[in-house]
Amino acid sequence: MYACGLTVYDYAHIGNLRTYLSEDILRRVLEFNGYTVSHVMNVTDVGHKVLGLRLSEWQPAEEVVPDEIAALIRQRQQARAEKRWRDADTLRDQITAAGYEIEDTPQGPRVKTHRRLK
Repeated sequence: MYACGLTVYDYAHIGNLRTYLSEDILRRVLEFNGYTVSHVMNVTDVGHKVLGLRLSEWQPAEEVVPDEIAALIRQRQQARAEKRWRDADTLRDQITAAGYEIEDTPQGPRVKTHRRLK
């Protein structure tokens, strides 16, 4: 049994789920009725070229940082500029405790959340 699989150019949606469920149900019915089934599924990775989605230009959305965290980041930058390393480390710890990770880059600090979903 051959089935179309993932097309890895966009987010999964309910149409993808329908395909997987119908293929799985068909395979189970065939096996229940005594058939030997070889289930093969492909992965398509060229759809983005055909559909013109220009994924090479995609950029992740900027993460929204709360004002309180942004203020701590500015204070930390000032402390680093003034070579107050202990203060900068303390501010980094406060940022981390609030659930954010700060990475120093040549373009300036980059912040991302490292909170886990519950």
